Amino acid sequence: MKRLGVLTIALATVLTIACNTQPQQTANQTSDQPAVGTAGVDNSPSAGDRNFVQDQLADGDAEVQLGKMAAERAASADVKRFAEMMVQDHTKAGEKLQQIASQYTIQPDTKEADEHKGAMDKLAKLRGGEFDREYINQMIDDHQDVVNDLQRRVDYNGSTTDRITKGTTGSDKNTNVRPEKAGNAAEAQLNQWAADTLPTAQHHLDEARAIKDKLGNRRNTTN
Repeated sequence: MKRLGVLTIALATVLTIACNTQPQQTANQTSDQPAVGTAGVDNSPSAGDRNFVQDQLADGDAEVQLGKMAAERAASADVKRFAEMMVQDHTKAGEKLQQIASQYTIQPDTKEADEHKGAMDKLAKLRGGEFDREYINQMIDDHQDVVNDLQRRVDYNGSTTDRITKGTTGSDKNTNVRPEKAGNAAEAQLNQWAADTLPTAQHHLDEARAIKDKLGNRRNTTN
C-alpha cells in the first residue's frame, strides 16, 4: 500500500511539472516568431522601380543639358525663360530622386542617357528661330512621356476635370494629387516623388504648348 501511495504522488508531481512547463514553452515559441507586417517584408525596389528611377534620372538630366543649350542658343525670350525653368526645376527634382536612388543603390543606366544624345546632337546644329521650334517640339514630346509615367504612380482626390492645377514655377502644389498605394517602402517613396513632381511636369507641358502656339503665330505673321 505504501508503494502504491508513493507511485501515485510521483505521478502527480510529474503531471504538474509537465502542465507548468508547456505554456512556458509555447510562450517562448510565440515570442520568437516575427510580428506580422514588420519582418519578412522586402523593402528593396523591384525591377520596375529601378527602371523607373533610371528612366527619370536620365530624362531629367537631359532636360537640364538641353535647357542650358537653349538658354544660349534660343532667339525667343519665352524659350529662354522656359529653358531656365527647365534647368532649375529638373535639377531640383533630380536631386530628390537621386537621394532615393542612393538609398537603394540604384545606379544610372548609360543606355538610357544615350537615348537622348540624338536630340542633343540635332539641336546643337541649329540656332535662332529654327532652334526654338525644334527645342519646344522636343520639350512637348519629352514632357508628355514624363507626365504619362508619373501618372501611373499617383491617385487623384477630386474631379478628373480639375486633377492638376498650375502653381508657381518650381513649387507646384496640389492636394488633389496623392501617391498611389505602395507595397513596400521603396515603392512608397517613389510614388510620393511622382506625386510631388507631376504638377510641375504638367505645368512644363502646358507652357511648352503655349510657347509653340506663339512661335507658330509669329512665324505666320512674319510670312
